[in-house]
Amino acid sequence: MIWAAWKIVFEGAGKEHFMPTGSFWTAGEICEKVFDWPEPHPSENPLQPYEYLTIDGNKMSASVGNVVSTWDWPNFAPPQILRLIFLKKLRKVRDFSYQKMPDYVDEYDKIQRVYFGAEKIENEKEEEHLKRLYEMVEIDSIPKKLPVQIPFSFASLISQISKPSESMDSAVALLKGSGHIKDELSEDDKERIKNRLLISKEWVRRYAPESMIIKLNEKIPKDLDITEEQREALLKLGKELEREWTADDLQTRIYEIGKELGDVRGFFQAIYRVLIGKNAGPKAGQFIIMIGKGKVKKILEQLK
Repeated sequence: MIWAAWKIVFEGAGKEHFMPTGSFWTAGEICEKVFDWPEPHPSENPLQPYEYLTIDGNKMSASVGNVVSTWDWPNFAPPQILRLIFLKKLRKVRDFSYQKMPDYVDEYDKIQRVYFGAEKIENEKEEEHLKRLYEMVEIDSIPKKLPVQIPFSFASLISQISKPSESMDSAVALLKGSGHIKDELSEDDKERIKNRLLISKEWVRRYAPESMIIKLNEKIPKDLDITEEQREALLKLGKELEREWTADDLQTRIYEIGKELGDVRGFFQAIYRVLIGKNAGPKAGQFIIMIGKGKVKKILEQLK
């Protein structure tokens, strides 16, 4: 009845529906004989059965309770990603993990760059496939030019140290300082960036692995595990933060201080222990720029 009412000419479904005596054929009989509308698979559109989706290796099933809620998805991930997961390889079982959302968004961003010619693909057939895929996964009208792209993993970090729901000023300043924003932003770009920050923040709250959860130490823990040599090196870094730095140049300087110390790996670990109480974290130079050199300097001065 819906096929006839909405004039449907193409219908995809799980492969079991296209098996002999499957629901597609029963519905087709009713559609044609009762509602006088042809089955939705004219010769120019072949039948499109697709495989099922698994989540962390387990088949998605309503009875198990691990289904994807399409109405909830846009709260923690771009809606285009769900389309991409379903449409990328229709005839193969697709597995996905909520924790790998940054990888899926990176893939979407790459396809978008290919579509707008900002990234080239040597294989022309593959390039055309990706452009067509982008047109299928996009939700609203396709933008007139390549939007400003903020990697999802980076947005998730920014969203934890700024308050995008209250004001975008801090987040935009951090993104400009990190080099992700280079030109003046259009209103559409501002809205897209804000949306990505908000949904990445919610993704962190629900699904992010422990390694991506950031809680800045405003005060250095009393049980901080660093050596006297590392403490001196951190104080040296704090003084040097008074200078102007790009994220890459600061990363290089941190490496040099670690080399002078004789323990590069240990020095990086000391930085993370002081700032977030972990042995590892985001790229140190970029992370310090994100937090703000002045703020990090004040934290490091507590080591005196």
